[in-house]
Amino acid sequence: MRSLYTHTNLAPVPFQLLGRRPNLPAGPEWLFERKFDGYRAQIVSRAGMVRVFTRGHQDWTHRVPHIV
Repeated sequence: MRSLYTHTNLAPVPFQLLGRRPNLPAGPEWLFERKFDGYRAQIVSRAGMVRVFTRGHQDWTHRVPHIV
Protein backbone atom coordinates (compact mmCIF):
# COMPACT_ATOMS: atom_id res chain seq x y z
CA MET A 1 0.00 0.00 0.00
CA ARG A 2 1.38 3.39 -0.96
CA SER A 3 1.57 5.89 1.87
CA LEU A 4 -0.71 8.91 1.67
CA TYR A 5 1.33 11.27 3.80
CA THR A 6 3.61 12.33 0.96
CA HIS A 7 0.59 13.88 -0.76
CA THR A 8 -1.22 15.33 2.24
CA ASN A 9 1.65 16.73 4.34
CA LEU A 10 0.63 14.39 7.16
CA ALA A 11 4.14 13.17 7.89
CA PRO A 12 4.94 11.81 11.36
CA VAL A 13 7.52 13.54 13.54
CA PRO A 14 10.57 11.52 14.64
CA PHE A 15 9.86 9.08 17.47
CA GLN A 16 11.66 9.40 20.80
CA LEU A 17 13.55 6.16 21.31
CA LEU A 18 14.22 4.35 24.55
CA GLY A 19 17.76 4.29 25.88
CA ARG A 20 19.41 2.24 28.62
CA ARG A 21 20.93 3.84 31.70
CA PRO A 22 22.56 2.24 34.72
CA ASN A 23 20.53 4.47 37.08
CA LEU A 24 17.43 6.62 36.75
CA PRO A 25 17.91 10.38 37.09
CA ALA A 26 16.59 11.79 40.37
CA GLY A 27 14.66 14.97 41.05
CA PRO A 28 11.18 16.45 40.68
CA GLU A 29 11.83 17.55 37.08
CA TRP A 30 11.95 13.92 35.85
CA LEU A 31 8.89 11.92 34.82
CA PHE A 32 8.94 8.27 33.79
CA GLU A 33 6.53 5.89 32.12
CA ARG A 34 6.83 2.12 32.11
CA LYS A 35 6.97 0.68 28.61
CA PHE A 36 4.88 -2.40 28.07
CA ASP A 37 5.24 -4.65 25.06
CA GLY A 38 3.04 -3.60 22.19
CA TYR A 39 2.92 -1.22 19.28
CA ARG A 40 4.42 2.23 19.19
CA ALA A 41 2.29 4.48 17.02
CA GLN A 42 1.74 8.14 16.31
CA ILE A 43 -1.52 9.83 15.35
CA VAL A 44 -1.22 12.88 13.09
CA SER A 45 -4.17 15.18 12.46
CA ARG A 46 -4.27 18.24 10.20
CA ALA A 47 -7.08 20.02 8.42
CA GLY A 48 -9.61 17.32 9.29
CA MET A 49 -7.43 14.46 8.05
CA VAL A 50 -6.10 11.80 10.45
CA ARG A 51 -3.37 9.20 9.91
CA VAL A 52 -1.79 6.59 12.20
CA PHE A 53 1.92 5.83 11.67
CA THR A 54 4.20 3.12 13.02
CA ARG A 55 7.70 3.80 14.31
CA GLY A 56 8.93 2.74 10.85
CA HIS A 57 6.71 5.47 9.29
CA GLN A 58 4.29 2.97 7.78
CA ASP A 59 0.75 4.26 7.39
CA TRP A 60 -1.45 1.96 9.53
CA THR A 61 -4.60 4.06 9.37
CA HIS A 62 -6.46 1.26 7.60
CA ARG A 63 -5.48 -1.21 10.38
CA VAL A 64 -7.04 0.81 13.21
CA PRO A 65 -10.25 2.38 11.86
CA HIS A 66 -11.80 2.17 15.34
CA ILE A 67 -9.20 4.70 16.56
CA VAL A 68 -9.39 7.07 13.60
